[in-house]
Amino acid sequence: MIARLTFGMIAVSLILAAPPVRAQFEVVGENGTMEFTGRLRIMAVEREEFDGDDDQDHDRIFVQQARIGIQGDYLDDFEYELEFELRGYIEDGSPMEAKDLFLAYSPRTEIKLYAGQFRTPFGRMRTIPRSKLITTRRPGVGGDFLPGRDVGGMIRLRSFDKKYMFRGGIFTGAGPNRSDDDRLGKKLLVGRVEIMPLGMVRKSEGDSEYTRELRVHMGAGFASSEDAEFADDDPEYLRTIPGRKDIYGFDFTLKCKGLFLNYEENHASFEPDPGRDFDAGGYLVQASYYWDRGRLEPRIMYDEFNPSSNTANDTEKTVTYGLNFYPHGRLLNLMLEYADHHKLNSPDTRGWDENEIRFLLQVSIE
Repeated sequence: MIARLTFGMIAVSLILAAPPVRAQFEVVGENGTMEFTGRLRIMAVEREEFDGDDDQDHDRIFVQQARIGIQGDYLDDFEYELEFELRGYIEDGSPMEAKDLFLAYSPRTEIKLYAGQFRTPFGRMRTIPRSKLITTRRPGVGGDFLPGRDVGGMIRLRSFDKKYMFRGGIFTGAGPNRSDDDRLGKKLLVGRVEIMPLGMVRKSEGDSEYTRELRVHMGAGFASSEDAEFADDDPEYLRTIPGRKDIYGFDFTLKCKGLFLNYEENHASFEPDPGRDFDAGGYLVQASYYWDRGRLEPRIMYDEFNPSSNTANDTEKTVTYGLNFYPHGRLLNLMLEYADHHKLNSPDTRGWDENEIRFLLQVSIE
């Protein structure tokens, strides 16, 4: 593993030695525009083994993401986006998986209507693309027990000064790529309110984007779903259960001259049918500082997640230390991080640690 990482670092060094080149992959027509996008995320992980670990996939190098997309506008009032994930294996007869497929219509600046498949508007950790987060992975509290991509419709309302925004919609509740197979969900209602009292957050702005002005962003989300059937033998640790699920969350973000502070808390209440009610949830705190002259960003994150209130001593706690390097802005990103993951697991109340060293290379076309 060490030899492979060394070889990878040499390859990365050769890439960084090249002069920065930014191509504009865009077609402009009389009635609209079409922009081609792409992203490749290659990751290496070295995991510390411990007694009783039945996960054989300890050390590896793999492609975390390989995506291509098309986005643009049409006739001034319409926007569209098509994004696909490329796979190194064939599943269900297709080497591709649809991610974002939607059409948006904006009759006025303050109103926008969406239809198709896209990220549901719940929490900050789920609405921001993973490629724009400062960590290599989303933590458990921002993970699969929250609503992700789904098929449905949404409305976005925004004030004239762009400091207040509401997004709400109704979705199938079955997740992405299931428009003809709604067995896992009956309906999903999602809403989110955002307030920006200081500064202005740009469209699709991520964690690591440098800003000289003070920006404060607050958001609160709520989701409610009715699901139809079990997806596995252990439903308490899954996003889909038979019965009702209500989720609420809150997030706060501050940016100023390279400093980034973020807090997010999410909780879910499950009412299985049949089964015993249980809760899940947790919180995360993260901070980083972007040094503009060196294009370096040291960072730290602490997150805590309890997947089920019915199971004792199963809270997961993780401290992640990292360093990011942006030699050409968002077009090229290098991440190195160490994650100290601790879990108490009944009946073994002593718990266990799963420590990982992660290295990620991200190349983007915008």
